Amino acid sequence: MVDSTTLDKVINKIGSAYTIRLGSITFDNYGTGSLAFTGSVATGYVQVLTESDDSVRYGVLNVGDAVGYFKVDASFPLGSAVEIIHQGITFETTSEQIIPHIAGSQLMKQVNMRRKVA
Repeated sequence: MVDSTTLDKVINKIGSAYTIRLGSITFDNYGTGSLAFTGSVATGYVQVLTESDDSVRYGVLNVGDAVGYFKVDASFPLGSAVEIIHQGITFETTSEQIIPHIAGSQLMKQVNMRRKVA
């Protein structure tokens, strides 16, 4: 298990700036939903998974999906739809984000992502 101090050091050392697109859903009077995205920049690291990763072996994600670790501020809403582009591939969240660390207004989030199919 990686603790929050180690994760913070890793992100500071090898992380990159990512534009994280946060989605919020709204519904009209007929119950039809629409998803609107806004961009936010965060420092993070994205690990594209291979067949040797635990998440793949346990069936959580597939080869080519990814796990992202991001440092964001407190305005990052829980349960938001999230999209990022990593190495030219768009990834989207598969489930609720995991919060491994909270320090003041700084949040570090672990996000399970899958390749987005148009």
